[in-house]
Amino acid sequence: VAHGASATIHIAADECYHLTSLVVDGQSVEVSDTYTFTNVTENHTLRATFAVDQFTISAIASANGSISPTGNRIVNCGESVVYTFTPNEGYYLSGLLVDGENVAPSPTFTFENIDSDHSIRPIFSVYRYQITASAGMGGTVTPVTTTISHGSDATVSITPNDCYHLDSLIVDGQIVALADTYTFTNVTENHTLRAVFGLDVFTITAISAANGEISRVGER
Repeated sequence: VAHGASATIHIAADECYHLTSLVVDGQSVEVSDTYTFTNVTENHTLRATFAVDQFTISAIASANGSISPTGNRIVNCGESVVYTFTPNEGYYLSGLLVDGENVAPSPTFTFENIDSDHSIRPIFSVYRYQITASAGMGGTVTPVTTTISHGSDATVSITPNDCYHLDSLIVDGQIVALADTYTFTNVTENHTLRAVFGLDVFTITAISAANGEISRVGER
């Protein structure tokens, strides 16, 4: 520039970068997107320093499972990060919150070409199973249907009606020992129970003494 003239330098950061310092004639000056040399009477230098933009991803898992990586992670602009979710035994991924919004649950989630802060939180729920009990004529089972959590126990009570008795007990298609209760322990799948009852039968023995007779002599 000519003696006494002015010169303006424009400073522009590339995408994903920002200006961190501006050094004029070896001295740091206020960061700005322009710098003007006024009334120039000597040579000058200007140096602009840039740094990549960085963002934070906050990853927190609900109880009964984990997320990897976890915690607050600093990432550079334009990077991608893959998150993996692992439920504890007996649990499954039932929901996924990304930046506070529900998205379809899947075993992994990828933030691609990151250009802002993000948050991610998987939701885990316990598996639940159904115990279905049924009774034939002559008795009842309680409860008829119950739903329990993974690893829990469930007891079914079997009660014959008057004049009936428990004839057979079938659990998951297999005959088991007769009892007035049956307990499913550490349940990890659906189960069925069926109680079969029989009518009580008694014997009447009739014997005629001498000098008379009784109708229907014998055992009935």
